[in-house]
Amino acid sequence: MLRAIVLIVLMCFTSVAYAFSFKSIGEGYCTITHPVEMFFPFRRSTCEKQHLIQDQHHGPNESNISFVPGSSHMATDRWGGDDVFMQKEVWEKRPQYGSDRWGMSIEAEDALEQAYKAGRYQLEYVFLLYSYRTDEWDTTIFAWDGVSNLLYTISWWANFPSKYIRKLAYLIDKGRYHLIIDHVIQLPILLAEGTIGFIYNSIGVVSGTILNPLDTIMAVGGLWLLIKSVVLGIFVDLPLTIFLLIKVFF
Repeated sequence: MLRAIVLIVLMCFTSVAYAFSFKSIGEGYCTITHPVEMFFPFRRSTCEKQHLIQDQHHGPNESNISFVPGSSHMATDRWGGDDVFMQKEVWEKRPQYGSDRWGMSIEAEDALEQAYKAGRYQLEYVFLLYSYRTDEWDTTIFAWDGVSNLLYTISWWANFPSKYIRKLAYLIDKGRYHLIIDHVIQLPILLAEGTIGFIYNSIGVVSGTILNPLDTIMAVGGLWLLIKSVVLGIFVDLPLTIFLLIKVFF
């Protein structure tokens, strides 16, 4: 009986995977975890493609896309731009090749920038990196080196409280009170994602170091970004966003 159930589940999963691309599944997951926004979109659609390295910083279309709900996209405004929540960018503009700031190679710089920005500014956890106009996708644990995997998962957790409070403050400030229901529903989902993600990217620290040893060495400057992200997330952003949450009521 158990084998029959497992077989049916596997067949269903195979059918779904065949009928829909991984990109469609990723977008679908993003949509169903925001049920209120699914019926009352913040913008054109519930979930949108977001470049981890922005277009204006010449971010590529390949393996640089995540799905975020329109409300989260707007809550961060830009990935750390000079928005109402006083977030600043580490990369004022994308470094020219050959003059990398933190990574000592192009590959290391790309991975560090993706990991840092996703950890600092994206509320939803990133497991897969999608390409913009194709069905291609990649996993962060294999796409990133060991340092970038470590940077991302610790940065995401260190910045999680401030990101969550910032979005709540934004929704209240913009009068999108109905989406607060989604925000509350999201809390246990995000905590579950973060817990699974910590294990996932811990594996990535090992696999990234083994599969990309040179890039891992070249990305050692990311350890400074890790310290910076933790300090900013806990000691700067958190008290600031608590202040902003209080401020929206006055």
